[in-house]
Amino acid sequence: THKIVFNEKALLIRKYNLINCFLGTTFYILTVWKLLNLIFFLVILIYIFQTSKYFKRFAIQRMTWKASITIDSKTYEVTLAMLTIENLKEQMIEISEINKKENMAIEKIINSTGQKINTNQQLQQSFDSDISHFLIYFRSSLNFLNKTDTKEKIKGESQKSCNDNKNEKDEMINDKIKNTLDFKKHWNENWKISNIEAVRLVGQMIDKNEQGLIVVASNTFQWQSQYLRLYRFLDSFSFIALINRDGIVKISYGEYCVYLIASNTVILDEGITIDGNMYAIDCEIQCKGTATITTQLFVTKNTIVDKKLTQSISPIQWNTRINHDILIQLQDLAHKSEEFLKREDFAKSIDYSGQALQLAIDTFGHIHPYVADLYNNLAYVYRSGTKYDKAMECCEQTLKITLRIYGAKHAWVANMYHTLGFIFRRKHQYTNSITCHKTALKIWAGIFGNSSRYVGDSYWNLGLVFTIRNDKQSACKYYTEAWKVYSVVWGEWDRRTVETKENILQLNDELFTNT
Repeated sequence: THKIVFNEKALLIRKYNLINCFLGTTFYILTVWKLLNLIFFLVILIYIFQTSKYFKRFAIQRMTWKASITIDSKTYEVTLAMLTIENLKEQMIEISEINKKENMAIEKIINSTGQKINTNQQLQQSFDSDISHFLIYFRSSLNFLNKTDTKEKIKGESQKSCNDNKNEKDEMINDKIKNTLDFKKHWNENWKISNIEAVRLVGQMIDKNEQGLIVVASNTFQWQSQYLRLYRFLDSFSFIALINRDGIVKISYGEYCVYLIASNTVILDEGITIDGNMYAIDCEIQCKGTATITTQLFVTKNTIVDKKLTQSISPIQWNTRINHDILIQLQDLAHKSEEFLKREDFAKSIDYSGQALQLAIDTFGHIHPYVADLYNNLAYVYRSGTKYDKAMECCEQTLKITLRIYGAKHAWVANMYHTLGFIFRRKHQYTNSITCHKTALKIWAGIFGNSSRYVGDSYWNLGLVFTIRNDKQSACKYYTEAWKVYSVVWGEWDRRTVETKENILQLNDELFTNT
């Protein structure tokens, strides 16, 4: 017989090890199980998110809008699959016989409140405001001649040969103007400087073989709000997404911003409005829907532009010499003139301004916005040197060119009358000064309304001239109008507003004392 001796301590250690092994295995299994559950849960979340995202897009696409349209005193009910001008026009073509005639074209669309509907955004805003009734107006696209018209036509044809040379010359002038920086809608110094900076950036991108867009625009605050509202649905090449990307190059000049977007492809979002210029450098521009560029689109030779965009704006082929080299040379000469003017070296300042003017005339001819602008710069130098007769000659040249290009109701024309009013005041020709300032006031009020600093400045200058003439009652009247405008534009406690109010109080005291 063998005697078995149990070591209680060894037995306890063995049991302890077995328990530890069991618990470790169990913990490992549970950890793996939890991890698998977590992965499964994340997969479900991603699936739900993607499904809801798709559902939202699908729902938007499947959503319909009811509208009523009135054509020729007849009202029709239509259903719009999309809130776009194009879809609205398609519905009109289907229901209206008048639009099927080849000699009829849509002139305008307005909603029931009288607001013109020109863009998809305006159409969407109408529906957001529960306005779904629209009036459609047509115009004839054919010209029909009666007997009197026929006589006039024969008479006109006899004069045609006399006007051919003039028309050809005007066409050449117009071609030179449309292929350079436009000043019709945007015209001030900030607009010019912003585009010169844009041109410099374009030149740098071309030299580095880079692709992308340079944008010069005002009213850009709306792009950020659009991004915050739509960022979950935006493509990575979306214009709104790219313009709001961290680290994007953005330079501000007053009310204008210059953006540099480095990308080989840019998709212009539905309803986007670029209030200014776009420069495209060897990239592809796509459009999701209706996009608007209000002023100009410059493109380099390898740029691809969506046909939908070319229906609303004609791309201008980039010409390095005209669009870059000459413009930079003109700006450099103008900058040198300005530097010598600060030193009161008027002779050298006039020389550099004259060189810039001659370069512009040699390149673009006498009738061109650049030439008008440089005559204006030269007038400013002469004014600063108190050579008012020379300054007036330059102002008259600027006025002549701008009237020829833009007509009498343009802001630049108003600005020249404003300058002439200043010069006449310096020459003590107060009647002429008043006439010029009143003309400027009328033009500016017609363009901007009564809540513009330019209108306020015209009122202020009229108040100043009448004060010099000792017509205190008229001076007080115009200063009061200036104060009203400045209070709205600059605020009640702005220096200009306070100074104008002090002038009014002083004139009132003097009028009271005299009575």
